[in-house]
Amino acid sequence: MDEAIQEMNGEIVSSQKEESILRKISKTLLMRKGETDAKVSQVTSETERLREDLRIRVEDLETQIRDLTAYIDMQHKIQESGEECGKDGKVLFTTGGKEDSPTPKRGGKKGKKNRKG
Repeated sequence: MDEAIQEMNGEIVSSQKEESILRKISKTLLMRKGETDAKVSQVTSETERLREDLRIRVEDLETQIRDLTAYIDMQHKIQESGEECGKDGKVLFTTGGKEDSPTPKRGGKKGKKNRKG
């Protein structure tokens, strides 16, 4: 019976040592899990930020492409209208800017005094 008790005590001591080792491993794993979760969160947030930056850049590039396409189309139309204008001598359109409008004459007292009325 003493042998059985000693054997059981040995198994208990061995089990306690194993439990202690397993607890340390578990604690280490939990600590690493926390670090890993923090890194995953950081990477996820950085990925979302980069994705948003890329979305904005793509929108900007799409706008630039649209503007450039419109500019090129307008250049083609201007070139075509210039060729047509050269054929029959007619002006097809004007820009409507200030350069095309006549300069208004200045009015004032001098003009009114010289008038006969």
